[in-house]
Amino acid sequence: VWQAAGGTQAVRWTRPAGDRVLVLTAGSGGKTPKPGQVRCVDAATGNERWAAPCDLDFGSVPAATVAGDVLVGWTPTGEKAGDKPLARVIAFKLADGGMDKAWEGEPFVLDENPFHAAVDGKLYLVAQNALRVHDATTGKLLAADDQFRSGSNPWLT
Repeated sequence: VWQAAGGTQAVRWTRPAGDRVLVLTAGSGGKTPKPGQVRCVDAATGNERWAAPCDLDFGSVPAATVAGDVLVGWTPTGEKAGDKPLARVIAFKLADGGMDKAWEGEPFVLDENPFHAAVDGKLYLVAQNALRVHDATTGKLLAADDQFRSGSNPWLT
């Protein structure tokens, strides 16, 4: 048994060559903002394999999910629709040596905690005013309803 220092959330990345744990650490705002970080740790030994800066929002739960070899989460865009802030889904392709941005979704109105889940290669996102389904690997938008009204803090089950 091992323990990794720090982190806001840990997610499992299941691989044929051995499972990994992605330790997600939130960044910080303010005068000198700093991006969040993803550290890839060998699940069996606890040894760090790699670390990379990441602009996903790791301050909310759940911050990110893994779909196959893709890490998916969301981040604010800094833009607004009227007086409401916007966010977008961002996906990163995971590999033994690190991760690279794979795709970004279209902006949606941000509420307190947009929720996402990956099932059978699809990413489902539900927010207060959006319901989206993406192909998790390619980012292709498979379905969308921006008139969806879930209320505050929606959850998928």
